[in-house]
Amino acid sequence: MHNLIDQARIDRGLWWQEALSLTSGCTRAGAECLNCWAEANTHKRRTSNFYAFLTDDNGRWNGNVTFNHEQLKKLNRRKPTVFAVWNDLFHEKITLEQQKMAFDAFLKHPEHVFVVLTKRVDQMEVFSEWYRTNTGLEKFPPHIIGGTTAGTQKMVDERISVLLGCGFSTTVVSIEPLLFEVGIEPYLEHPDYEDGDKLSWVIIGAESGPNRRKCETEWIKNIVQICDESKTPCLVKQIHDKNSKLIKKFSDFPESVKKREFPVIQQYDQNPLFADMA
Repeated sequence: MHNLIDQARIDRGLWWQEALSLTSGCTRAGAECLNCWAEANTHKRRTSNFYAFLTDDNGRWNGNVTFNHEQLKKLNRRKPTVFAVWNDLFHEKITLEQQKMAFDAFLKHPEHVFVVLTKRVDQMEVFSEWYRTNTGLEKFPPHIIGGTTAGTQKMVDERISVLLGCGFSTTVVSIEPLLFEVGIEPYLEHPDYEDGDKLSWVIIGAESGPNRRKCETEWIKNIVQICDESKTPCLVKQIHDKNSKLIKKFSDFPESVKKREFPVIQQYDQNPLFADMA
């Protein structure tokens, strides 16, 4: 998978090649959202039509959420691309039919990889059951990566367990921003937790922005270690130094957290582009 992303982007801690902004706007869904990057970025660009009428005078989401079906035209490119699906395709204001439009397109384009992150795994679960029942699809194929974001132990336990039941062949948790020390052993290939589906990939990152909350390198180190033990690919996007300065440059990371790994996307018989992608 990493060979679909420019090395310069990976060097900056970015795990996707291009954004697929299928939804504009959002609402807060947990502690991770306090200093939302997307919210601040949208407010900064509010004079542009694409970002207009989505935030209030204080720079907060105003509750307007729209589905941008025209973004799906991006999938017609010939070059295989890793798309990050923004903002949250499973927001309550996005309909099942709009979600279906997106997933129909994802299935038609196995040359690309789609990373679909949500904090609303309950909505993802509803869609997954509805879609797979109506299409006869047992599981979503590996190039559609289902994921959730979780920055606290409560959210780790509430969200990952639901995600793993949503029928994705490839799954990811993005622990960004990491706000407290968390344990994810039950969701990895761990000898003490053998039952159930397991995560395919783990992304970790300290919070960015002027109001960032402190993330201890030791917390990240512990997650990296358990990923190593379970042979789960792990990508550390960014860390804080002892003064809470944000560090993205990989060469400046301590050796204990130098991890920028990607999952293997299994090859489709009809799609040789996926051979040996790691």
